[in-house]
Amino acid sequence: MERLLIVEDDKTLSEGLCYLLKEMDYAVEAVQSIQKAREILCQKSIDLIVLDCNLPDGNGYNFCKEVGKEYHCKVLILTARNTEIDEVQAFKAGADDYISKPFSTAVLLERIKNLIRRKESRCLISNGVEVDLTGGRAYLDKKEIELTAVEFKLLCYFIENKNQLLTKDMIIEHVWNEDGESADDNNLFVRINRLRQKVETDPKIPKRIVTIRGMGYIWRED
Repeated sequence: MERLLIVEDDKTLSEGLCYLLKEMDYAVEAVQSIQKAREILCQKSIDLIVLDCNLPDGNGYNFCKEVGKEYHCKVLILTARNTEIDEVQAFKAGADDYISKPFSTAVLLERIKNLIRRKESRCLISNGVEVDLTGGRAYLDKKEIELTAVEFKLLCYFIENKNQLLTKDMIIEHVWNEDGESADDNNLFVRINRLRQKVETDPKIPKRIVTIRGMGYIWRED
């Protein structure tokens, strides 16, 4: 059963959506603030968030970016803002869909159904490591491993480019700089060592993430 989270401070609207979505056999929870949403997301796996942009404790667009980086679930922006600029801003924030108030309930439900249908499982598999891109989870020999957001991006980047040399600059650009964040060689060294602790049988003699001295790293696939 797909799990949905409604983040909306209009209690009447929120309760109405919960009722309709439960009738469609979704598991639904509703909160009225970003902080409450974070608490739910830290506790449970959520497939789709219906997110209002004007919340009492923050900006929905900024939270949408956070969701994309930290929680890896789909987001449908629901807002009273209805200009073209607002719609563009929503998609730039990483939203999967956008609908403005007032809206047709039937249209909103169809859009939710469409997003759920599009949630196809996508996986990366290499050397006993499996990455569920849809759910934002990783497994080593079928056992789940706990990764930070940066470690998850590092692992995905390595496996997507297995058996290819990735320079330090390439890794930093892909994992950090594309989000407007910065890092240096020392930060990269620390993060890779931490990732090795989680994916290598013997982190002191790495077989998956191999250092090419003076050049960068390679994810070796046997």
